[in-house]
Amino acid sequence: MPNLIQRETRPRRSLGILQLFIALGALGGGWGLITAPDGSNLGMPLSMLEHSPFPDFLIPGWILLTVLGLGNLAAGTLTLRRLWRYPAVALLMGCVLMAWIIIQVILVRGIHWLHPTYLLLGALEAWLGWRLLKPAIAETPD
Repeated sequence: MPNLIQRETRPRRSLGILQLFIALGALGGGWGLITAPDGSNLGMPLSMLEHSPFPDFLIPGWILLTVLGLGNLAAGTLTLRRLWRYPAVALLMGCVLMAWIIIQVILVRGIHWLHPTYLLLGALEAWLGWRLLKPAIAETPD
């Protein structure tokens, strides 16, 4: 029977690559919103924020860049290096991404094709984190 390290290699690498992909998108999107808070860099009209508490995209851009961009960059690094509770961090980051998308859809009162895409990526990140976390929990001594 393969040991825990051998069983987790493929899902762990897939998770790490997924996290870096999410980070890349969030860093780019966040930077685009921060450098042009009117949304012009990303072709997003300010009218999207009509029902939100934000006058422009500056604060959402910073949240996207720091929490989802840098957060997933850190999570991906932890995952690929098998460091400090990376399955739990992955589970958390996947849930944060799903919450971000749900809140965004509620605030903008509309759905873009990226919303379901990133919602699924967040679910996949959380599921892979959970899948890698379960064996670690089971092998923990009482």
